Amino acid sequence: MYFFHLVLLPEDVEHIKAWLLHYYPTELAMEIIHFDASLVEGNVRVRGKRKELGSPLNFARFWLPDLLPDITQERILYLDDDTLVRGNLREMRDLTLQPGHVAAFVPDTVNKMKMFLNFDNPKVVGTRIKKNAMAFNAGVFLADMQEWRRQAITPKLLFWSRLNVEEDVYGARGGGGASQPPMLIAFDKVSSALPERWHMRHFGWKKAQTYTTEDVRGGKLLHFNGGDKPWVHRSKWFLLWYKYFLEDPSGEWDIRPDARESAQVEIEAVVNGQLDRALTAMSDAKRSVHKHHIITPARPGRIANPNAFLDSIYEKTLLRTLHDSIAERVLEERGLG
Repeated sequence: MYFFHLVLLPEDVEHIKAWLLHYYPTELAMEIIHFDASLVEGNVRVRGKRKELGSPLNFARFWLPDLLPDITQERILYLDDDTLVRGNLREMRDLTLQPGHVAAFVPDTVNKMKMFLNFDNPKVVGTRIKKNAMAFNAGVFLADMQEWRRQAITPKLLFWSRLNVEEDVYGARGGGGASQPPMLIAFDKVSSALPERWHMRHFGWKKAQTYTTEDVRGGKLLHFNGGDKPWVHRSKWFLLWYKYFLEDPSGEWDIRPDARESAQVEIEAVVNGQLDRALTAMSDAKRSVHKHHIITPARPGRIANPNAFLDSIYEKTLLRTLHDSIAERVLEERGLG
């Protein structure tokens, strides 16, 4: 069984707790941890356009040893709240960390360090990080908590975060960033590589959604990082996320109307296309009945009239059944099943 440590701001605890318990009243092994937002005050500065990255919870990962004081020897898996798990997390937990390494991330083959860090800053240059080295996304990682403490990772993260308040260290480059750049620096040379299937990224970016259906089928953990998340805007991968979405029983939170409407248009287009093909097939079958006098389904106990291929009630039932099953079939065909 998995054990989840859910980090929340105090004002959100009761709402999220009720939401989860509504669907998982007994079987969810979970600890809710209150995060003190005052830890972040004065320690961070968001320089890019995405000011939402300044949310205190975005920096909670800096204080993992303090949030999880009883976990001293074990490994933990850190997952952002916009991730979708489709594989067995035990497989990820058991992946190899090189000796002396604190954590493991999936290398980003697109974004380089220079996209996040200011290499005109002498202190950044002093780290000897190569500007064209691959970066990583810090939204998913495997960490050894004993090594984290031994190598004083939290003080290192806070040093760079505080320095960025006073100097241009990171955040103004093309990659932006708030909590990620300090991670790039602190984990340089002490992090191992995870297979890409354990962190497929960019499902929250319109322009970066280059994955094929075949790619997605092999993904064990998908990350909707970016500003175009499928519950906010139109997204190529809305159905992928929506398959697992659990409505807020309180009605306090919902998908943005434009995202929901665009998804409905997509679903209806696919469904109508499937039904059109089904009706064409039925028409072809009807012509076959006229030509070969085939006995076809009708009301119980009757033989269909060749001039009326299907009884109207039977036909409506068949179409309704097709309609209800289409969405799941589409998900499976697109790698979302």
